Amino acid sequence: MDPKPRIFISAVSRELKSARQLVANTLTFLGFEPVWQDVFGAQSGDLREMLRSKIAPCQGLVQLAGQRFGFGPTDPASDPGAISYTQFELLHARETGKKIWPILLAADFPADEPNDESGAARENQQRYRHRLEKGGDLYQLAADMATVETFVLKLRQPLEELRADWEKERRQAARFRTMATVAIVIVVGVLGWIVLRQSRTNEIIQRQGEDQRSMNEQLLAAIRDLPQSLSQTAQPGQAEDQQARLQRAFADLEARLKLPPGSLKDELPRFAEQLLQRKDTVQLDRARALMATGKFGDAKSVALFSVPSGGGAAGGGSPSPTIAGGDQKAIDALVLAGQAAEALGQYDEATTRYRAAAARTSAQGNVLQWADVQNRLGWLLYLQGHYAEAERAMAPVWRACQAAGKTEDPIALTARHRWASMLLATGQAGEAEQEFRALLPIRRRVLGAENPDTLGTWNNLATALDQQGKYAEAETEHRARLAVEERALGAGSAAVAQSRMNLAVALQMQKKYADAEKEYRRALEVEERTLGAGNRATAETAYNLALVLWEQRKFEEARPLARRALEGGRKTLPAGHPDLKRYEILAGKVGELPSR
Repeated sequence: MDPKPRIFISAVSRELKSARQLVANTLTFLGFEPVWQDVFGAQSGDLREMLRSKIAPCQGLVQLAGQRFGFGPTDPASDPGAISYTQFELLHARETGKKIWPILLAADFPADEPNDESGAARENQQRYRHRLEKGGDLYQLAADMATVETFVLKLRQPLEELRADWEKERRQAARFRTMATVAIVIVVGVLGWIVLRQSRTNEIIQRQGEDQRSMNEQLLAAIRDLPQSLSQTAQPGQAEDQQARLQRAFADLEARLKLPPGSLKDELPRFAEQLLQRKDTVQLDRARALMATGKFGDAKSVALFSVPSGGGAAGGGSPSPTIAGGDQKAIDALVLAGQAAEALGQYDEATTRYRAAAARTSAQGNVLQWADVQNRLGWLLYLQGHYAEAERAMAPVWRACQAAGKTEDPIALTARHRWASMLLATGQAGEAEQEFRALLPIRRRVLGAENPDTLGTWNNLATALDQQGKYAEAETEHRARLAVEERALGAGSAAVAQSRMNLAVALQMQKKYADAEKEYRRALEVEERTLGAGNRATAETAYNLALVLWEQRKFEEARPLARRALEGGRKTLPAGHPDLKRYEILAGKVGELPSR
């Protein structure tokens, strides 16, 4: 029998067996081999590897997306982020570059069995269908079997294109086998020439290969550090556009990895796509690569599917003084799922994932592993404006690191910095100043003077001085820090613009209005160019510039800036946020309070 190109048919067996058979018959008529896998609840173990092996030789996938969730590694009733095996089939096919054709079936589509699934399973499936509707894949709506058959028949042209590619690959393989025999004879004849030629070019090739390996290693490091940078560059109360979040994270990574500014904007997504195409890319790196391309929802799904079978993606388990290999993989996968949820602004789900990871760690065992997850939980509270709760959560983390003698590990330094930041946010500026002063020389020695984390601690020290009214001292610290950061990142960096704005605040508080105005204008120009007008940081700088102009009685100049700050705040801050109140008050003072 002549081989034929294969198309995988994805559907919940109990619900859509008849519809799937119709699709199979139609594909057979068109000259393709249909492939599917029945999945029943009685089957034990994790079936994802088996599904991967079934999908791998197929050229495309047709999915019948009905009303049933089906079966999966976890139950939607206990895990809100559960993904069924049927959902996984489409996600995996998309990740591996297969052509996919989803068919969304109407609620009254004739099913083989009544839907007896739980409410949680039904809600999960509806969310999945909604994602298909909002995603970038072309999909078809079908109310009956005839519509399904018609749609599959209409796939004749794209299927024929797949067949042409498949036959081309087969012919190339056959041609290669034929030519290989001839090539052996030719190679023997020219072997001496090749050896001579190769000896002259080996050194050049080796250098080029080393350069490429070095670049790939840097890009892989950036891919793996990206989720953390996405979290660290987030700001309290900020509802930033996903692409803007990525650009901020890319800038942070460039500073950490000492790469040229702007170098990751195109290179990292391109490298991420290459990782997604490779079959040897591990699942967690696939999830990170999806984050680098802005597909945070897909990244979360892949990360959760990387949790070992029985790992309990939603939570559970009790702390253990040691961490087994499976637990470590579960922790890594759950943390990555939490980071993806955090990047989407889904703070409740991120908290659930981090707590599930925390349940597998213990301060009495691997204290740094435990502290790393606790750092993430405390930062989530801070991002949501729960400053007092965040301060209470972070203080024990730093004390545990102290008790374990791990005071100079980067994770412990992060715990101390975040605790001090929360002291600052809760009005305890004096205590925060002491912690930042003690932490700064350690970070300089351990991480380097130009490291973004070191500069962050330095900035917070100056801010603590500002809050205590030590404006001249704060100005000195801001100027010294700005010089270091400008040398490391360049004057056009958004991070440098933020430092310039902080300096302007210290100048403004000393009534050096002209100097403050100059610094605000320089900062705002960079932020509007690099971050955009709808960014939280840009809105704050516009507000401060409007305020210093108002204080100089330059009302006409202040008016449009106050309006821009208010518009930016309304885009990025929730109603009732204290900063939004400040913007509204100033806009009212200058006579420009737009209606909502």
